[in-house]
Amino acid sequence: MRQRYIVAYDIACRKRRYRIERLLCEYGDRLQYSIFEVIATPAQQRALQRKLKGMMCTKSDALNCYTLSEWAANNAVLKGQAAWSSEVEGSWCIG
Repeated sequence: MRQRYIVAYDIACRKRRYRIERLLCEYGDRLQYSIFEVIATPAQQRALQRKLKGMMCTKSDALNCYTLSEWAANNAVLKGQAAWSSEVEGSWCIG
């Protein structure tokens, strides 16, 4: 079953930030500059988490991933050009 995640990050190094952005683009959609929506199976989520951990500097970078429940996704208030991806169905933190 696929789950929706919100990934937010603060990466100090521009080169690392670019690599992490490219990786997150493979798994989801950018909602704002440092916030992505990722829809993934548990196996995909674990693979993404493992890849991100290998790319980050835990002393200077921060990355949080929040699992968004179906209820929260269905009751979110989206304004402007904000929109959820049409795909889906705990949270994790690296740092």
